[in-house]
This record gives sequence, C-alpha cells and structure tokens, in this order.
Amino acid sequence: MYSAVGVNKRSLTVPKVLKVKFEVSNDQIAIIKLVHDKLSKSYEPDLLSLSLKLAGVVKALDAQVLSTEDSHAAIMAAIRKKKT
Repeated sequence: MYSAVGVNKRSLTVPKVLKVKFEVSNDQIAIIKLVHDKLSKSYEPDLLSLSLKLAGVVKALDAQVLSTEDSHAAIMAAIRKKKT
C-alpha cells in the first residue's frame, strides 16, 4: 500500500475504485496509520469499507493542505500544541 517516492515522501494509494493518490510526509503517514487503527477498532474490519472511511478522513484534511509544507507545519504545530 505504501511505496517510497523520495527521501521524506511516500505515496499513499487508496483502493482503485476511488482513483485518488496523495503525496504525504512520514509524519502524515503516522497520523493516517493512527486514524486507520482507531477506525479498525471502532468499525467493521472490512478492508474496502475501512479504506473508504479512511479516504474520507484524508479528503476532509484536503489534498492541497497535505501537499504544502506550510500547511503541514501548521498541522504538526496544532498536534504538538494539543499534546501539551
């Protein structure tokens, strides 16, 4: 599901039905994995259904936001602030 694209970037491809591809950083991969884990414990384990829910979460974050370094920095700052 994950494939290396660059030093700090990976490509995340959701099921082909959706035809959506995002470039995300390693930090964002960690966030997506965390969301995936939460969903898999809360919802049915059917992979397609789970992937659709996960894609909805990613879409809600907005592909453009995920692709810009400034927005990524803002997201990470908000997460760090929430932890403290």
